[in-house]
Amino acid sequence: MFRNHDDFEEADSRELLPQLQRLSWVIRIFLSLMLGAVGFAAHSEEPSASSAHTTESTPDSSRPIPESSPQIPSQDEARAIWSLGLGGGGGVVPHYPAADQVSMRALVIPTFSYRGRILRADDEGTRARFLQRLLPVGSWATGTWEVDLSGSGAFPVGANENVTRRGMPPLEWIAELGPRVSYRLRLFNGRDRLRFSLPVRGVFSADPERGVGRAAARGWATEPSIQWERRRSAVWKWILEYSLDVYDAGVAGYYYTVAPQFATAERPAYEARGGYSGSNLSLAFIHTLPKANLFFAVSQSWFKNSANELSPLFRSLTNTTWAVGLSVNLYESKQREETLSVPTRPTTP
Repeated sequence: MFRNHDDFEEADSRELLPQLQRLSWVIRIFLSLMLGAVGFAAHSEEPSASSAHTTESTPDSSRPIPESSPQIPSQDEARAIWSLGLGGGGGVVPHYPAADQVSMRALVIPTFSYRGRILRADDEGTRARFLQRLLPVGSWATGTWEVDLSGSGAFPVGANENVTRRGMPPLEWIAELGPRVSYRLRLFNGRDRLRFSLPVRGVFSADPERGVGRAAARGWATEPSIQWERRRSAVWKWILEYSLDVYDAGVAGYYYTVAPQFATAERPAYEARGGYSGSNLSLAFIHTLPKANLFFAVSQSWFKNSANELSPLFRSLTNTTWAVGLSVNLYESKQREETLSVPTRPTTP
């Protein structure tokens, strides 16, 4: 879901949806979906030629450009080191994975990005990039390996908000943090980018009203994914992502275990187990305006063959999430980020 529910500059990490990471884009976590989409939209604007520089090698001028080639601006221009803005949106999100109830959620937040060489807080969240290597991949693309930190999150669900969980403890705010290995491909056609990611995150829950010190470790989760970005024009792009969710017994138990003291005739006791949770397909559309961006994101999740399909809290084989919003970039630095030198398409002898 389109994760916090990532964005594709080789020296940067763009993500939506999600974002929709759980962006953005991923059904289980609308917060990621919302924040990822807002962040992506807020910072996906292309800098003007007069204000930005690029470290990309000069293309081979001897290679003719076909008349039918689309004139799409370079996505490798360096962006501002930092920027400030405002983003907001709303949508529909399930209460938890495989729940049969949904809620309307709305969010207005300030957006901030910092694109340092190692520490970065931008479209894919706050993270540190510890390893980055840019390599040519034949005559059709360049590839980038990255090892960084990634995060995600989820909204809470009140004790009596969900009928199936009535009488059970509420679901608190969820935060996820952990390392991620990514491999990115940028095609020489100038339109398409692919990203393969494998994050492993620790999962924590907390109720801000009781204080951050009451946060509890729930276990770990991973969400391997493949993402495809297609730039349609200078102002339109879409991002398609497919991902799998895997929880350990602790995280699965937080969602699906029914302790004996909370068991009823309609909700028997159940002990959850770790394993496969579901798969997600997310799609986001982003329209760039002067100093602003519009976005629409939708994500579909499937839970057939989930490890906890027999839980009485497992109520639906599918979930759908959608979000719409607007972000505005208010201020940005004149200093531009550092970028890797991107190899150009090999010249045919």
